[in-house]
Amino acid sequence: MVELKTDFQHLIENKDWKALKGALNAYDSIQIAELIEDCSEGEEIIYFRLLGRMQAKDVFQLLSHDIQEQIIEGLANNVQTLSNLLNDIEPDDRTAFFEELPGTVTQRLMQLLSPEERNITTQLLGYPEDSIGRLMTPEYVAVKPHFTIEQTFNHIRKFGRDSETLNVIYVVSDDWKLVDDLRIKEIILAY
Repeated sequence: MVELKTDFQHLIENKDWKALKGALNAYDSIQIAELIEDCSEGEEIIYFRLLGRMQAKDVFQLLSHDIQEQIIEGLANNVQTLSNLLNDIEPDDRTAFFEELPGTVTQRLMQLLSPEERNITTQLLGYPEDSIGRLMTPEYVAVKPHFTIEQTFNHIRKFGRDSETLNVIYVVSDDWKLVDDLRIKEIILAY
């Protein structure tokens, strides 16, 4: 990582943004998060702004709270980039981040969320502090008990992309009460 950091610092000194962006793309989100955590103050925003939108979301969620705050401050001048980042973060991760911020900052940042994401965040923040409700994800896959295995797979394909996790599929009644939860392994082996 030291050699990598030195190479990247050389590219920053030379303001070779295109080469730096290309070099960053060769690494996964975990490696980039480690690089950002270890970089000199001020460099974190340079690295972060060169990431693609989805990779930026993944990297942001891996960073410490302090580094996340530095990036938010650095992005404050670019409202659209900040809005995209906040809307892309998983709702439970966004809620955990917001609850660490002062209330006035959270309210300002919530204005950058889409109406749908703002409603989800408001709902999660409505649960008492340190409660399990704040850790819940509203993005899961639920099926009805009468679904066949094939219907279940089709439903997972259709809605699974928006789900934070696919390890567990929830079986719910018509009034959305939990009937059971199934591990994806059980569904695959039943097919």
